Amino acid sequence: MKAHMALFRVLAFALIALALPSCNDKSKLAQVEGRVTFRVEPVGEGTITFSDEKGNTASSDLDSTGRYSLKTKEGGLPEGEYTVVVVPPQYPSPANPDAMIEKSVPNIPVRHRKASTSKLRATVLPGSNSIDFELNQ
Repeated sequence: MKAHMALFRVLAFALIALALPSCNDKSKLAQVEGRVTFRVEPVGEGTITFSDEKGNTASSDLDSTGRYSLKTKEGGLPEGEYTVVVVPPQYPSPANPDAMIEKSVPNIPVRHRKASTSKLRATVLPGSNSIDFELNQ
């Protein structure tokens, strides 16, 4: 009986060990980078965020040329369909440091700042993705 239990434990451990790499397989995570423009000019400040219905989210600050590169703790995003928002930089309110104020940035239309109103979408595929966005009014 003890031999059967030992064999069962070894087999159970082996099955778990084989299953674990597929749960955390970083090769299935996608890298995403791109550029954000408004009327062909780079959006040189702000943050872009990708989010899906499963709760996967990644954000990146925009550089002065409008470029971004999404980073996550896991090493990338799972493939799928994402809603994308672009928000202006925020800074603490002088009157209340706990409250944040959006910087006035005319090249990020208001409708692209919230997931509920943004029409920006991205399809993330396995591997490297280059996804550019031209913001419209």
